[in-house]
Amino acid sequence: MLANVIGNYLDTLTEREFDAPFMAILRSLGFYDIHNLHGAFEFGKDFIAKKSETVDPRQYVFQTKRGDIGVGEWREVRNQLDEAWRTSLAHPNFEKKAPKDVVLVLTGKLVGGAALSSQEYRDELAGKGVRFEVWEKENLIEKCTYLGPSGIELIDLTKVGKFLQLLGSIKENESSLNDIYDYYSKSLHAPGPHIGKQIWEKIIEWTLLAHELHLKNRDFESYICCRYISNICWYYHYGIDNKNSDIDIFRDAIDCCELLATSYAKLAIGFLEKKLADTSNWFDDIDISGFVTLPVRYLQVLELLSLEGIKHSIIGDSDYAQTCHKLISSILDNCPAAYH
Repeated sequence: MLANVIGNYLDTLTEREFDAPFMAILRSLGFYDIHNLHGAFEFGKDFIAKKSETVDPRQYVFQTKRGDIGVGEWREVRNQLDEAWRTSLAHPNFEKKAPKDVVLVLTGKLVGGAALSSQEYRDELAGKGVRFEVWEKENLIEKCTYLGPSGIELIDLTKVGKFLQLLGSIKENESSLNDIYDYYSKSLHAPGPHIGKQIWEKIIEWTLLAHELHLKNRDFESYICCRYISNICWYYHYGIDNKNSDIDIFRDAIDCCELLATSYAKLAIGFLEKKLADTSNWFDDIDISGFVTLPVRYLQVLELLSLEGIKHSIIGDSDYAQTCHKLISSILDNCPAAYH
């Protein structure tokens, strides 16, 4: 059941939606010093990470692709993979002298002659001292439900019932934000000895919930899910007396949360812009109403817009920051519930 859920997620996401859960998967598998490099100057490297298999670490390079890859697409991907291992330009933490592993990560699989071509490419790189492997959809599903040689499942299959129940209710349009909050509140419990495993488990779970909400055009709630994940990570690290907490795990977890929040924030703000013409009905389709709760919901909207406006002002995206400012002004001018 869980494998089917993860498989459906991999089939329906966009390439960049996978960035945050992929970081969580890498961390759960023992990788560290993980950096997301996707952009104009990635030099064939979507992610870099290190892993210590003996005394010295190996430098891993990951190229992520959505869907199946055939022979035609393989030729283009191979050029990117060549650039990934030949070029040392990447990030200040990229270890140029370390032995290298190149990994092609697919949410689908290699089809047709691409599978044979990849085997030939693996043999070619082996002769140059570089290891190459492909992680396909089935590999990713397995990595989401298993945590290395310890045999600890990344997602605890004995406790997955309530999560699957909530995910199913979202699919059937039978859930409200209150149901999501109830699941979130029950996540705030003291973690056991495997705190890292539990953080990555929650990131994967809430990523699946946020994505399903997005498929139902409930992007504002997707963004709220991202903030819930962040809150859980903060709680696990600071909110309890836990000697097993690890600052590196916490930082990587927050990076994952911010990747998710950034993508869904833009979708949520697009949702708010569409609703701007009729502000009195902004929350009708997410089961939020009433004199008591509405001011709280507007506060959440204003928080989202304020944080996004400040962040994009800092990074120099003045147009997007101005959009956030205009929405805040419109809410305060037209929505009395937002005054409180």
